[in-house]
Amino acid sequence: MRIKKRLAFTLIEVLISLALTALLLTVLTSFYQQISYLDRKTEDLEATHFKLRYVENRLADVLLNVWSNYKSKEGALFFTSGDAQGLLAPGQPSLLFILYNGCDQNTEISNTALARLYLDKSHRLCVTFWQPDSHWPPSPTQSAKHEVLMEQVESIAFKFYVPPQRNISKLMKYLQHEKAKQKKQKEDEPIVKTPSPANSPEAVQEMKLLEGPGISGWVSEWPTSFQKLPAMIKIELTYKSDKKEAAPTTFVFPLPGSSELIVYDTN
Repeated sequence: MRIKKRLAFTLIEVLISLALTALLLTVLTSFYQQISYLDRKTEDLEATHFKLRYVENRLADVLLNVWSNYKSKEGALFFTSGDAQGLLAPGQPSLLFILYNGCDQNTEISNTALARLYLDKSHRLCVTFWQPDSHWPPSPTQSAKHEVLMEQVESIAFKFYVPPQRNISKLMKYLQHEKAKQKKQKEDEPIVKTPSPANSPEAVQEMKLLEGPGISGWVSEWPTSFQKLPAMIKIELTYKSDKKEAAPTTFVFPLPGSSELIVYDTN
């Protein structure tokens, strides 16, 4: 009778299999840890970009509706200001302006509203809306609407762009001439060929004389004495991300209500 031998693993084979299994589990665990870390980083970046896009869109909604011809009891209502009765974060500026706020649930700030953009003591980027001072009742208490745009903002800085000063009356005559010329072209009327005001020697000489006195370029403060709106506004925010201070983020917005025209020379 033939006896069959019993097959079994030796101790060395078992140890080798255990070592290979442990190595495989280590590789898989490290892989899944990296995937989990990248997933968390992606979610954090998405959340940060979503916050920044929300801030950009909300600031655009507010700043693009700033009024230029509104006058308060103290003059033009567009200027930078320091701390107001402990409302702001220490050492941080704020921007006070008047805007067209459209329809709002609070009827007191519908249509025309007074607003302040600032960092509060908790380092939150906020905008507060009040009723314009010309509409204030005798009561000292005023209802306000507070809106938090972003949290964990370390600092805020404003910069305002003033283009080189030019003779607006001559510029408007040139724009009116161009508009009339385009209108004639649309009506297919014959146009007498004359030297273009922008290319004629007289116009070139006039444009060289259009530079006026005053500041130009980017300025960091906008006092009430300016009595007008800048052409553009730049807002620099420094915020915290993942418990670390991130690089400043810059938003730039044109102000359509500004009388400061940016003119590009063709020559």
